[in-house]
Amino acid sequence: MNTLKVLVAEDEGTAARHLCALLEQRGMSPECAGDGVAALARLEAERYDLLITDLRMPGLDGLELTRRAHEADPELVIIVTTAHATIDGTVQALRLGARDYLPKPFDAAHLDAVLGRSFAAGRRAPAATDGVPTLVGHSPCLRAAIAMADRVADTDVLVLLRGETGSGKELLARRIHALSGRRGPFVKMNCGHLGPALADSQLFGSERGAYTSSVRSAPGVIEAARGGTVFLDEIGELGSEVQVRLLDFLQDRTYRRLGSNVEQRSDCRVLCATHRDLEEMVRTGSFRADLYYRVRQVQIVLPPLRARPEDLVDFAEHVLAKIAPGRSLSDDALAFAKQYPWPGNVREVEQALIAAVATTSGREIQLCDLRRVLGLAADARPRVDEDGAPPPDAPMEEIERWHIRRALEARGGNVSAAARALGIDRSTVYRKTRRD
Repeated sequence: MNTLKVLVAEDEGTAARHLCALLEQRGMSPECAGDGVAALARLEAERYDLLITDLRMPGLDGLELTRRAHEADPELVIIVTTAHATIDGTVQALRLGARDYLPKPFDAAHLDAVLGRSFAAGRRAPAATDGVPTLVGHSPCLRAAIAMADRVADTDVLVLLRGETGSGKELLARRIHALSGRRGPFVKMNCGHLGPALADSQLFGSERGAYTSSVRSAPGVIEAARGGTVFLDEIGELGSEVQVRLLDFLQDRTYRRLGSNVEQRSDCRVLCATHRDLEEMVRTGSFRADLYYRVRQVQIVLPPLRARPEDLVDFAEHVLAKIAPGRSLSDDALAFAKQYPWPGNVREVEQALIAAVATTSGREIQLCDLRRVLGLAADARPRVDEDGAPPPDAPMEEIERWHIRRALEARGGNVSAAARALGIDRSTVYRKTRRD
């Protein structure tokens, strides 16, 4: 096999030398360029197999270098690096042609993982290995979210996962746990629709008689997950009293069971998720600001499926291969599915396909079959023209929803950025994109 020729665009000399040394250890032939202008000149003069570029450089930055390099040679594998990891910056680079993201400081394990993904056949997500859950799809916004999750997996930082119901938050939380190296269990608690006493006891445990229906002592998820990970789903539903108790635990890692004076400790990691607008809840006083800033040390947003229609094809193929090998969606059913808003996201897609497989025969699932399991009228179909826009006579609600989705797509599913661009608040974005 020929030695891979690599160009490293990095303005920090120490970082460049360290990365080149790691690449040489892997049998590659790296060259260094001190800034984007120098890197672009080399790319124009020679052919490389791989470009690794810092995002922040004087003169020509990494985003512009990525854009120009990809336009000149679409086959060139491009990896971006930065010490200032943000979802927005990574999404922009991936949209411009980068294959993956390598965080600083550089280490061998992360480099190997990124190189493996970048040179894998095709651009689709690799299959899960060694029990590590994989979110299916290859859209830039999904790949950026996964890259950020992988980056923080082996740390102890608190992570807040944002996204609509069914968008894959729990699966991403399980991936973080699987990659964390923690030997304890992954324990989930859904915070929705729990009264204060029940939420408190499920979280921290309770002693017999602590509340009316407490007939025996029981550990809570914090205790059960020692050495592992607690996943608090729908954290925005916690009552104010339990919010205070959770904040106290996160500050010193000590807790007391409900009805007990004995202080205990737990080293579990806490991951949180919500589909609610926590910023608005903080503003209105229904969610504590100090707890909000504590749990969102790192925030990862999973965009809704309608903001990444390219992932719909990947996911549908994945589900059908798992439940009914050899079966597929017909062309018109697939075209319809790519335009349908899927308010329940990937969870709704999976359930619809399971129902369609169970109630039909034949190799292909037809459009009429898909509409039937979705509960739509026989002639119901998304009203769009060739570029996806609704026709001029469409209801104003449909036109508004289309504009908001376009804004979300352009910003990698970032709700805050889309809301700012449209001059509306985040809650309006959520409300308008949620199907009636």
